[in-house]
Amino acid sequence: MKRWYVVTPEYGTVIPITDEGQGPMEYGSDVIEIEAETRRDAIALGVREMLRNPWRSKNWICYKWCKDQRSCGLSPYAGVKAYPVVLQ
Repeated sequence: MKRWYVVTPEYGTVIPITDEGQGPMEYGSDVIEIEAETRRDAIALGVREMLRNPWRSKNWICYKWCKDQRSCGLSPYAGVKAYPVVLQ
């Protein structure tokens, strides 16, 4: 089994500062490390894990992108990529 980083496309979130909820944008991507045989399996397992467990109590990480895609009726797999973990 190989280790993979599964990475969603970049998305932006408004950090509300004013009373109207306006503020600067914060950009980021969701990333999870998965163990799988192939890149395709890693993406499938990574997205499934992000949808299944949106809050990881250990690190308080919220996987927002996949949940937002699903709630908008879009595929949570679109644009998600997997990169092999390189140990040095």
